[in-house]
Amino acid sequence: MPKKFPPEFKRDVVRVARRGDLTHAEVAADFDISIESVRRWVRQADIDDGVVDGKTTSEQNELVQLRREKRGRAGDGERDPAPRGGALRRRLAPKMSYPLVRDLAAEGIPVRLTCGVLGHSRQAYYAWLADPISDRELQDAYLTNALIDAHGDDPEFGYRFLADELERAGHDVGERRVWRLCSQQKLWSTTVRKGRRGTGKSPGPAVHDDHVQRNFTATEPDRVWVTDITEHPTDEGKVYCCARTCSTTGSSATRSTSG
Repeated sequence: MPKKFPPEFKRDVVRVARRGDLTHAEVAADFDISIESVRRWVRQADIDDGVVDGKTTSEQNELVQLRREKRGRAGDGERDPAPRGGALRRRLAPKMSYPLVRDLAAEGIPVRLTCGVLGHSRQAYYAWLADPISDRELQDAYLTNALIDAHGDDPEFGYRFLADELERAGHDVGERRVWRLCSQQKLWSTTVRKGRRGTGKSPGPAVHDDHVQRNFTATEPDRVWVTDITEHPTDEGKVYCCARTCSTTGSSATRSTSG
């Protein structure tokens, strides 16, 4: 599971990056983090110190808290979109990661090395470089990188909280767009249980042992009975209905109770 970086760790990264003797790529490699995280933390530190304009950390935290309280009053909790299967995916599509290759090349990282790590061919990258993607796709690529880093810092966050993190980082983006990018990259909250489609629950073990071993044929009456119980929500509470039937005679009995 991705770990959440403590504030002390972020301050150490910013301190090293501000010294100026290492590039952001070298700082990221030394601390085993992404370049986008270094850039984001340095930018936020500059805002907090009054070097550049922007929302300070305290202002952003207050805004995020207000938005969470507003959602709570509206009864809309922090939940992820329904998953569509598949494991957590961190790898970007080639066209979405080409801008990263270009940026790293500008910082001195060889194109051959970056393409090899990302699993792309240099020929395809140079073909894209001659005819780059649209501005919208480029923005999506940068937003996706920021989302992956933010989710790595706080893996329990779903798309709404990640949208708050992007806003705190200075990105002007709507929740619907964040939901789409998170869906493409399978960035789900780690606190949501995955089970049956649409329910978020997994079936539990059988209540009793299967004494008949799924063999419902009886040689005489009153030897094998089959039973089932169902739950039905009503305006006055839940109603439980239990039914039994004899596999030989077909006689049955039912019982209902509320709880």
